[in-house]
Amino acid sequence: MRTLVPYPVLPGTVSVDVQEARLDGVALPRHVISKDNGTVALDRTDFGEWRQATFSVRLDAPQLEGDGRWSGVRCIAVLEERRTRIRVATPLLKSSPGIFEGTVALQRDHHVGRVRLTSQVVATVDDVPGRLIASARNPWTIDLTATDPTRKEAISTLWVDFGAEENPHLHPYQGDPWTIETTGEPPTVFLNTRFEGLREILHGGEKTVRSTLSAQIAVEAWISLLNTAAHGVAVESERPEWPGGWQETVLRRMLPRIFPDLSPDDALTELVARTRLDGGSGDLQARVLQAAGAQAKRSRRFGDFIRATSRKEGS
Repeated sequence: MRTLVPYPVLPGTVSVDVQEARLDGVALPRHVISKDNGTVALDRTDFGEWRQATFSVRLDAPQLEGDGRWSGVRCIAVLEERRTRIRVATPLLKSSPGIFEGTVALQRDHHVGRVRLTSQVVATVDDVPGRLIASARNPWTIDLTATDPTRKEAISTLWVDFGAEENPHLHPYQGDPWTIETTGEPPTVFLNTRFEGLREILHGGEKTVRSTLSAQIAVEAWISLLNTAAHGVAVESERPEWPGGWQETVLRRMLPRIFPDLSPDDALTELVARTRLDGGSGDLQARVLQAAGAQAKRSRRFGDFIRATSRKEGS
């Protein structure tokens, strides 16, 4: 979905692509760029200290051709990092119909972690210059701390003894089958090895019971992750900023299900407003629960469980 504005915008979607990456002019191998994950990994210890990374960027917007509703069309690539509050815009030049290209430069001493690369199309609309008519649907991440561009899972799972001496932080939950810790990188679902029958169910129990229990754990995990991510969103100039890291991964997965009629940016704004103004009450938690269930494929698994239970009771 797109943000509603009181002027015509570009139909369809535009996309941005990183064609090549260089450090101080030296081309990096292709494996540091993942087009599937939209990530460039720049932790290159073999390069030593580097000063500048450059990226060959291409924007595809074929629907611009032949549309006379606007003039003065400009395409730009935008680098931004929330932690340093750095934002750099670079013009992209038209290389062929509907295609715009350029070189984007990132200064190493201006950034510390994950930098977002996206693109925008602005134009004069109704005699008003500089109006945003399109944004790329697939922003990239330039990760200065990653050696592998493969996107990591948002959460890890560990079997541990909640009562063991080496796990004092889990002692309050000794009687629980699992608990979720969202303060780590990445956050972790801890499964209690001393909880009788838990491992047997999850590793080899009856399929419907195993699936239902797995779904319950997954739902609780997604709810905890979403709530933590929502409370961690920074607001700059009344505009929520995508947080990066696993928090952004969780938000981008969940928000389309929580607010399906809103654009990602508007959905983030709505989530933050509801979380902070009314404490997340109203129908927000119901939406979150439904989204978490869908994310965990809960409905299908509970359906299997109910059908299996009904057959047993009827036999």
